[in-house]
Amino acid sequence: MPPRGLPGNANLEQLRKGAKSFQRAVLAGDAGAAEVVREFHPRLGQATPGSPELAAFRRSDAQLVVARRFGFASWPQLKAYLERVQRYSRSPHSQPIGGPIRDEQALVDEFLRLACLTYGGDDPARWGRAREVLEANPRLARASIHTAAATGDVATARELLERDPSQANVQGGPHRWEPLLYLTYSRLDLPGPGRSAPDVARLLLDHGADPNAGYLWEGLSPPFTALTGAFGCGPPAHRDWPALARLLLERGADPNDAQTLYNRHWDPSDDWLCGGTRRSWSSSGTPARSRSPTRSTSSSPRARRAIGRGPSGSSTTTRPCASGRSPAAPTSSCALRRRTASRRLPC
Repeated sequence: MPPRGLPGNANLEQLRKGAKSFQRAVLAGDAGAAEVVREFHPRLGQATPGSPELAAFRRSDAQLVVARRFGFASWPQLKAYLERVQRYSRSPHSQPIGGPIRDEQALVDEFLRLACLTYGGDDPARWGRAREVLEANPRLARASIHTAAATGDVATARELLERDPSQANVQGGPHRWEPLLYLTYSRLDLPGPGRSAPDVARLLLDHGADPNAGYLWEGLSPPFTALTGAFGCGPPAHRDWPALARLLLERGADPNDAQTLYNRHWDPSDDWLCGGTRRSWSSSGTPARSRSPTRSTSSSPRARRAIGRGPSGSSTTTRPCASGRSPAAPTSSCALRRRTASRRLPC
């Protein structure tokens, strides 16, 4: 049987309990558990239910099988991975909306929750509510670097960054995102004087924002990056996605962005490649680590060529946007991916 991908928001205590239950099943002579042991334990490939080897099956053996079942060589490697992932794990789709607004900060957080893609319950009506909140409370655009980014408020962003350049990378708001993520995931669509998402993005990058900023949706990977937010998936792309994509790539965003490729390869046209990343694919070659399509007949031919290989060059099976999972894959070159062994995300 193939290795499995980790579940969303996996935690060590959950897996410890699973290993304990698995050990009990092996010691009880469960035939299915014995089959899993033979498949994944490097020293017990010939063990049978009730054999002396399985009668002495230890907790450390169970933890080793659990780790290898999820694609890790050992339990310590799995443990280290989960500890690294915890730093970047976010669940924006789980943030509650419509709760009591007790103070100004609660209003700011509600506005940002309404304004941005979360890949769970995204709805144009919600973004419309965010615009209504802003119209009733225009001061929100000036409340923080995160609201300035989400609204494309150039003057406020410039003022805050000139006063404190470190604001370019500060995590905050309800999702604990960097400003660049609130900017690219915002769907407020606010044209007008003094509002420009590309200009604010340029200010953030000029003051040291990371073009590869991203987070791990429910602790899974590849990460949802600033590029992912600009391009969208199912939900519409950012209104300024071509300019944002080009700017991010020029400033060092990793063009081998597996989540962005997966999210957009369903589009039968190549417009999104030509508009933002075509130059990057042609110059850097086929990304080696990316999702395989589940509906390749409806996706862009060029995108299929770009993402058509799964781990180890084989085809993998995933579910469509917003609910997919796929097996473990090697680490890619994005800064965030380097810090977390790659586990694949829903789009």
